[in-house]
Amino acid sequence: MAKRGQPPYKPTEADRTTVLVMTAAGIKQEDIAPCIGAFGIDPKTLRRHFRRELSIGVAKVNALCSQGIVRAMQNGEAWSLCFWAKARMGWRERSTHEHQMLDEQGQPAKLRITVEHVGQPAVRDREEGGPRRESSES
Repeated sequence: MAKRGQPPYKPTEADRTTVLVMTAAGIKQEDIAPCIGAFGIDPKTLRRHFRRELSIGVAKVNALCSQGIVRAMQNGEAWSLCFWAKARMGWRERSTHEHQMLDEQGQPAKLRITVEHVGQPAVRDREEGGPRRESSES
């Protein structure tokens, strides 16, 4: 009696590297599976043969990234020190600007503006359709 179906899948080192890199990049398992082997594999087969790569992919890339930042810190590169202080220590940049304006009587009036450079407000504004403006219609 002849066997039916495809021959059993055997992972290669190239496939292991591909799974590790794609997992580290945040690609979903359903999208990785078709890229493995000559004709792709089922996501269940992917999980069965590449459990380790799927579980350590992100951690391994995070470790490489951290290693590069720490190496730059050890070399005294200022960008790495600033990055670490902001990302890991919660530091933030803050600048205060003072402008002198005249009020209705022509007297000096101080306007104080504080700008905090903290993470992603610009991205958030863009996702919400930009800054909100009040309508002039009533």
